[in-house]
Amino acid sequence: MTTVKSKLAELRRKVSCEAGTVTLEFVLLFPLLVAWFLGSFIYFDAYRSNALTAKVSFTVSDLIARSASLTEARLGEFYDIQKRMLPSRIEQSWMRVSSICYLEREVAGGETEGEYRLHWSTTFDSFYDEDAGEEPNILKFTKDEEIPVELMPLMADGDTVIFTEVFGVWTPIAEQWSGYVGLREMTWANRLVERPRFTNIITHATENDSISCPTPTWEGI
Repeated sequence: MTTVKSKLAELRRKVSCEAGTVTLEFVLLFPLLVAWFLGSFIYFDAYRSNALTAKVSFTVSDLIARSASLTEARLGEFYDIQKRMLPSRIEQSWMRVSSICYLEREVAGGETEGEYRLHWSTTFDSFYDEDAGEEPNILKFTKDEEIPVELMPLMADGDTVIFTEVFGVWTPIAEQWSGYVGLREMTWANRLVERPRFTNIITHATENDSISCPTPTWEGI
């Protein structure tokens, strides 16, 4: 019994002992302090870059929605604006712009059904080498089935929207160490839907210059 009590007393004494050396405590805590400081800086930069990318996306989307008609050159200017406004940590970015129509009809029982039709779509991506056989980072929509219906708003028959997608590749500061705090290179994606400001439908000089929506699929049935 005495031996057990003495061992417990010795254990309590060691646990409550505050003796130590500054050097030993520094060696133990310094890696944790470095990880905390580096991690907080990297996470803040990621949050800041993501927020700024969202603001740039809103700006570019609004500029496009204010147009009555577009050309590839005009959209290229918006793409240049996007690249200039993005944070410096985002060195690669690309953009897809699509015009989407909504058509509706009445069916039996007084109900209605509708469908989204692709009016035109185009992309801008200057960060791949086509001559080297590299694939582009993004492709334009070519058929109605590719439209992300879950992102489309409620629309009336004959309404159109401009669907702007902005993507940016964020590279963390101190990339060789960022993996230790759970962050590596990431791609920010911002998708915005806006109605044309001054016209019902925005045309594209080379993709589709018609001021009318595509014919409903049910008319061919």
